[in-house]
Amino acid sequence: KVELAPPDQDSAGRWKNRKLGLTVKDVTYEVCHALGLKGPASGVLVAKVESGSPVLVAKIYPNEVITRVDDTPLSSARQMHDLIAAAKKAGREKVRVTVLRLGKTRQADLSIEEYNPADDEGLDEE
Repeated sequence: KVELAPPDQDSAGRWKNRKLGLTVKDVTYEVCHALGLKGPASGVLVAKVESGSPVLVAKIYPNEVITRVDDTPLSSARQMHDLIAAAKKAGREKVRVTVLRLGKTRQADLSIEEYNPADDEGLDEE
C-alpha cells in the first residue's frame, strides 16, 4: 500500500510577504519534535524575518510559532495570509498575534499598514 507521506519542512505550505518582512511555514511533525511540542500543533513556524521589518519591530523572531491572529487559532500559512488580508481590507492597521517560544506564549501587535497582497509569495506553490 502506497500512501502520501506527511509534509516535511521542505514541502510544507509557505507564505512570504516582503512588506511585512515575514516568511511562515506550516508546522510539521519535525518542527513539533524539534521544538518539543506535544501532539499535533496548531500555528505557523516563523521561518524568516527581514531586518527592519514590521515583524521585527513587533519582536517576532525565527523559529517561534505564531498560534493565533487576533482571537482566531491558526492552522496554516494560507489561513494566516487570509486573516491578515481580511484585516487590511477592513481598514485595520494592526493585528494581535500570539507567539509561542520555549513553551511560553506572549502577544505582539503586528503592524499591517504596509501590507500589500501583490507582495505575497508561496501560496500558489502548494
